[in-house]
Amino acid sequence: MREHLMFDIGSVNRIFSRAGNMSRINVIGPDLLFAGLVIIFVLLSFSSSRHESVTIDEFRHLSTGVYYWQSGDLSFDDATPPLWKMAMSLPAHLAGAERVRFRQLPEGTDGWEPWLVATDFMRDNASAYTGYLQSARMVNILAATICIVFLYLRCRKFFGPAAALFGTAFLAFSPTFLAHSHYATTDIIATLTMMGVVFLLLDYLKLPTPGRLAGAVWLFSLSLLCKFTALLVAPLLLLVPFLVAVERAGRPAGIRKDISASFFYWLNSMLLISVIILLTVNLFYGFKGTGTTFGQMHLKSRALTALGQSAAGAIPVPLPRAFVEGFDRQKADSEYSEFPAFLMNRWSADGFRIYYLAAFGMKESLPFLILLAAAMFSLVWQRGQPFRAKEMLLLCYLPLIIFLVLSCLNRLNIGVRYLLPAYPFFCILIARLYRSGGELRGTCLMLPLLFVLHSVSVFRIAPHYTSYFNELSGGAASGYHYLIDSNIDWGQDLLSLKKYMSEHHIEKVQLAYFGHGLPEFYGINYEPLASAPHSGYVAISVTLLQGNPYLLTYIEPPQLVDLGHFGFMRNLQPVGRAGYSILIYQIR
Repeated sequence: MREHLMFDIGSVNRIFSRAGNMSRINVIGPDLLFAGLVIIFVLLSFSSSRHESVTIDEFRHLSTGVYYWQSGDLSFDDATPPLWKMAMSLPAHLAGAERVRFRQLPEGTDGWEPWLVATDFMRDNASAYTGYLQSARMVNILAATICIVFLYLRCRKFFGPAAALFGTAFLAFSPTFLAHSHYATTDIIATLTMMGVVFLLLDYLKLPTPGRLAGAVWLFSLSLLCKFTALLVAPLLLLVPFLVAVERAGRPAGIRKDISASFFYWLNSMLLISVIILLTVNLFYGFKGTGTTFGQMHLKSRALTALGQSAAGAIPVPLPRAFVEGFDRQKADSEYSEFPAFLMNRWSADGFRIYYLAAFGMKESLPFLILLAAAMFSLVWQRGQPFRAKEMLLLCYLPLIIFLVLSCLNRLNIGVRYLLPAYPFFCILIARLYRSGGELRGTCLMLPLLFVLHSVSVFRIAPHYTSYFNELSGGAASGYHYLIDSNIDWGQDLLSLKKYMSEHHIEKVQLAYFGHGLPEFYGINYEPLASAPHSGYVAISVTLLQGNPYLLTYIEPPQLVDLGHFGFMRNLQPVGRAGYSILIYQIR
């Protein structure tokens, strides 16, 4: 009897030992796969960065950031806050970039000074420019990698390692995220910091301490110093302490006393938030221009101009002047939009309400869209489990507010990249779906299959992720019929044009290029495309082909092309393309 009992106990121990080993494998396996995912992501981003020429926004950000380091003047090109531009340009500054110089603006180029300054910077640093650009891009790849890691860790905490791996993989292999991960721009850092603020507020909601609130507010301040889009998170800084205060008031005690204490708690939280934001922003700018009134500033947006003309215009503003005027310029862009909007072969001076929803539906893979729709349905059907209502409010806030603001309060329709801060939260919903779906038959095969189809769809156009369009919209080759600008053509394909010319033994092209990088810097022999091309080869960016008005700064003197200027080229049949953003024609 004793022998049988010992045998049974030994069997049970072995079973539990095996179960423990399996449990460790189930945890370690996804973690190892995630490490591989990160390596693949970095390699893909780095490879793409080596194959693409300088894009429109990074062209100005690089030289502007160097200028900030050299001069300490943060008022130049202030429509984008300076912090991340300085971070990306620091390697170029430390490497001894030539001093950024200014010249008298040619006639008709008002508002284009950052790009004209960047043109001279590229010429002055011709031998080292590629290295400067690549180092700036590597800084952004680092930020994108951190974003992926933080998302995985948070999803792992919510749903376990397998679901975290599944959800995070869709961010790492998103064509939009992959495209902008390797550009020296501010979209990825905005995504990382805004996601981080929401995560820290979730932690504060669970355990409300002043330190946790201060951490979230400080990160918000840094986000605000990188991109004004971070202001979309500001309402959460008011709401979450209020929710905490309401929860404190609901505790069983003297009700009147509890309500009074909770009210003062919320007021103290608002004071803490205000002090941290004002100190962080002012310290970064060195308090330059702090205390200037709205009436003394050069304002362009309707909202701030009206404020400056009211009685409030005489009140000193406790923020740096360059910071406020930069926000005002960004606000004016969203109100007026310098360029008309293009969607599905149509132009509009007022923008399209459905622009961002349509762009998202064309620029992400069909498997991703299917999973996201299923994840939203599952969220409603299961009433947000395992999250509490307050947690669901925070997780759903950014996707909802971004779509709402961009669709209803914004006339600037130039790229799906403005939706990027919502992407991590989409992937959290997909990770939640994976965990919920593990309980249903067939999902163990269906969900991985959708991920494989997603990956195949994205990788088939590598390294041209910027130009990705899903199969329902005709793929990358047809994308320019639906969207232009940074959705497909951001000036990234000069290296591809040089490669095409070499492979087809083309000595010279007539060029109309949507971008600011100097074509000769990439070894392209060209002449500017006139209104009527002569015999030979013509290369034209699809954004200009569709009629977008733009200033061609790579020409001396710069040439402004009007709406529809190159429309006559649309009647011709291209003989090839460079990447997916430049079409090649042969005129006989």
